[in-house]
Amino acid sequence: MNQNLVFDKWQTFIAMFIGWFAGYIYFAIHMVHFSGWGYVTDFSAIFFWTGIFALISAFTFVPMLIRIYNKTLVAKQKLFFPLAAVLASQIALAVLLLPFTNFRPFELGGFYFGYAGIVGFVFGLFYVLFQINSLFNDDSQLTKKMAFFVSPVLFLFFLFYLFPYANPTLAYKYFGDSIKEKAMLYVVSKFKVGDKIKDLHNQLPKDTRDVFVDSVAIFGMESGSGYSIKYEKGVITELVIDNKN
Repeated sequence: MNQNLVFDKWQTFIAMFIGWFAGYIYFAIHMVHFSGWGYVTDFSAIFFWTGIFALISAFTFVPMLIRIYNKTLVAKQKLFFPLAAVLASQIALAVLLLPFTNFRPFELGGFYFGYAGIVGFVFGLFYVLFQINSLFNDDSQLTKKMAFFVSPVLFLFFLFYLFPYANPTLAYKYFGDSIKEKAMLYVVSKFKVGDKIKDLHNQLPKDTRDVFVDSVAIFGMESGSGYSIKYEKGVITELVIDNKN
């Protein structure tokens, strides 16, 4: 650990991807447990724009950060790099938000800067680990590098198309839009007339408790899919699923 950090595009891409998703986990936990909403809102916008900001930062701010860090007194101590990445994340977010906030980025509030700090810290931590172990650096075999390059694509495929069925309760609770819809319809499709409505509550918490306030529940989704349930005395008497996907 006595050598300076070097910029490696492969390590940067993978470390930033991990940091970006760690930031989303922070966002989802906050929305579900601490925001008062109880569920994730603005899922697509958050996923898209934080991804764009992370990608831009990976190949603009990260090279500058590494050059500056290597000139400091702690350059030989790589384990300080995650903290430097946190500081850099605050600067990067402020700069990237300038055109979207009428040049007043700090009016957005501390939550999103905390979000950026999580991304920066996790990125910095994994980048240091990759540097120490020389994982998929520029000297690695092309096939090895391509495998790690494709891994984020495979992960996103799993997240959007398989995860809602593998763990529908978590998918429903901590994600939104198409992931949440798939999880919801998958769970509802397993029920039938005669089943207890509370069992559905347990698998689809929060939203369904707000919906099932009468003997009839109708839930529509952005894709046009939805379901209608009638129940009496806690028992489902009619179930209609309209899946247009």
